[in-house]
This record gives sequence, C-alpha cells and structure tokens, in this order.
Amino acid sequence: MGHQGHSTEGTAMVRDWVQGGCIGDVRGVIAYSRKNYWTKVQPVKGSECPKTLEWDLFLNRAETIPFSSSYMNREWIRYSHFSGIYMEKPRGMSAWVIGETLATHDLTDAEYVRVTEAGPVRVCVEALKRWGHSKFIQRTWVYRSYPRIDFELEAHWFELGEPGEPHPMLRAVFPLAIENPRFDCHVPFDVVSRPTDGTEVPAQHWVDVTDGEAGVALINETKYGHSFVGGKGMGELRLTLLRSSHDPDRYPDQGMHFIRYSLFPHEGDWKSGVWAEGEAVNFPALSAEPPSASLRPKEPTRPPESSLVSLDPATLVLSTLKQSEEAAKEAGVAGVIARIVEVEGAETTAVLTFQREVRSAERVDLLERKLDTGVSIPVVEGPTVRVRVRPHEIVSLRITL
Repeated sequence: MGHQGHSTEGTAMVRDWVQGGCIGDVRGVIAYSRKNYWTKVQPVKGSECPKTLEWDLFLNRAETIPFSSSYMNREWIRYSHFSGIYMEKPRGMSAWVIGETLATHDLTDAEYVRVTEAGPVRVCVEALKRWGHSKFIQRTWVYRSYPRIDFELEAHWFELGEPGEPHPMLRAVFPLAIENPRFDCHVPFDVVSRPTDGTEVPAQHWVDVTDGEAGVALINETKYGHSFVGGKGMGELRLTLLRSSHDPDRYPDQGMHFIRYSLFPHEGDWKSGVWAEGEAVNFPALSAEPPSASLRPKEPTRPPESSLVSLDPATLVLSTLKQSEEAAKEAGVAGVIARIVEVEGAETTAVLTFQREVRSAERVDLLERKLDTGVSIPVVEGPTVRVRVRPHEIVSLRITL
C-alpha cells in the first residue's frame, strides 16, 4: 500500500503498543482501505516456471510439487466481496418475479474470522456475519493442491418482506476480472450461452464465465438462479440464495439453511472438466471398506478399488443407470437402463464397460420401448457395449447382464 501515513503520530503510537506488548501477542493484522485495488495478471503460457517466481521459496516448508501454470495463470477475484443483500422493488406476486434492485448492502463486517480446519489436504476459514434479523456463518475450504474452492453458508434467515416496502434478497457475489466474457449455463443434457446483462437465468449444476483461454465455473447444489453482468475486464457473477418475497407466501425461506456452492477456475472453457466437476460436487463419491478377508475367510471380497460401470470417452455423460421397468415387474429379469448423452457436439463411439459379462444390449426410447430403425445398433463384446452416438444425441440402452 506504500508508505503514506507511516510516519504519523498515530502509527508511531500503535507501533510502540505492539513492540511493548501492551495489547498482547499480535498474530495478525487486517488492513482496510477506502479503495479497491486489484492487479490484472496476464496468463502464464505453458508449464515452465517464470523467472520472476522462486517456486521453492514460494512452497516454503510445504511438500515439493512441480510448478503448473494453472495454479497462477491470472487473478480472478477483483476484490473481496462474497455476499450481499439486494433490496427488491415491491410488486405483486413477488415470489415469481425478482424485482428491480433499489439498493445493496455488502456483508463485509465479520464478528469473527477463524481457522477451523488446517490439515494436509485443505484449510477451512469460518466467518460470522449479521444483517437485520439474520446471521450467516460462512465456511470456506481451500485445497492445498486442487484448484476448487468450496463454500458452505449456514444461514439463519428471518427477513420478512412487507407489501409496499423493499424486501431483502441474499446473493453470493463474485466480482471477476475477465475480458470479453461468455456466460455458459448447464441445462438438462446440454449447455447454452446466456446474456451478460445481469438478467437472472436458470441453470442446473453450474454456470461458467470464460474468455475462451481460461474461465471460472460457479457450481451449486440446490440453488439455480444465476446472473452475470460484465464487460471491459470487470464483471459480477451472482447466485441467488434466499429471498423474502411476501406474495403469495408470507413467510418464504424462513429458518436455517445450509447452502453449498463452489468456484472452479480452469483453462479453456467449460469443456475443460467443468461438467465432470459439477457432477463430483452434486454426487460425491461414497467410500466403503470391503469385507475383511481375515474376518470372513469363507466369503469372496471385492478389490479395494472397483467400478460398477465405466464410460468412455470423456465427451459422453452417463446420466442414468437404473433397473429397467421390465425387470422391476418380472422376477429373475436382470435388465438395466443406461442413458448416455453426448455434450460437446462431436460424433463418437460410446464404450460402456461393466464388471461382468453382458448378455445383450438394445436401443430403447425414454419410455423403454425398443427401437429397431433409424438408430445405431449396440455391439456386445464380453463386458463391453459399444454404440455410435451422434452430436448431442441422447442414447438409452436396455442391457441384460
């Protein structure tokens, strides 16, 4: 911040307090300013460490890992502002339409900020904030060697909207430094680009802001109202969390909520792993220890790592794996429905691999009626099923094991 003001009487007095131990052990100092300062860093090409960075010194005592440009390719967050209250203009049937924003209130003042978890994999920082009749406990997880940042908001929301009065709405807000942004939104079986004029739009698991070279995805679990407004290197990515609309429901969203969302920076656009990351956040892998051979020597055990089914290539998504309606009605029928979709707009061959031999596979529609004409025919080879998939095609297979 420079040296302006360091020689003033007040600064000298605070220095004497600290050095003399008058206010105890000072372990940290938080600096505030009346202005927002931000640095626009150009992306670092390639994976070679730049000469201006001493990577070993940067790691300090941490475990040595190779430098990657994806760690430090640009500064995305323009300033620290992660939540805010938006006052909506009152209107009838306010539950259905978001009103014009009349005023905003930043949630920047915290009663406390503390580290609640500091392990070899991640660190959690917790902050308590209050506004009106509500309080918010924000937990932020930063991973040591993984680019995703996870958030959990414990919101005790007790704001009520009154007819004729502006009513508050809570949003997570991420100001981004990005030139020529494109706003891509995940919808069922596809991705669509939306306007960057601040209009709130629905999206399923994630939205992504990119300039084509790099981007940031905002992944949510249960909140679907998103908006982005930006241009000329400055923009805001927003996720609507809670509202106090009063018509027709007088008490919407009242009570305690646990809201989870994540930021995922990446190279390129959403095709650089964003879809898979959204699936990982919404459907996290469950771990289970297989039966121990020492405890059950007469029973066969599964290997420590195994997959029920795998799908290749990465441009395909397995959206459904369920028991077929035919199998559900008839005992002894071992049929499953596998539904896959091509999401990147390129024709390819799907390769489904199961743990056991596949007896048969056939194409069906969404109602599980057999399709004989106008579609590619699946080929069975042991535990593998191969089928040709057209760009953006949804393919349903009935598979007998």
